[in-house]
Amino acid sequence: MTLKILKTIPGKINHASFLKQVANSKFDLGGIAIDFTQNRTQSSDLVLINIFTPQGFQDLKKDMLRDMFQ
Repeated sequence: MTLKILKTIPGKINHASFLKQVANSKFDLGGIAIDFTQNRTQSSDLVLINIFTPQGFQDLKKDMLRDMFQ
């Protein structure tokens, strides 16, 4: 997304022009909509947490997360 935003900035790339272009950006990541328009600072409500284990990446379940903080 960052590269796409940078490529579509008209004129000079700087902090202000980057933020302005972000505010006009929407993306579809294979069915997951990312929308920075309409004054949104959070592009998606979807949060997935994965952990790396010897068996590879695994979803972090609610009980695993709870146990980590107890």
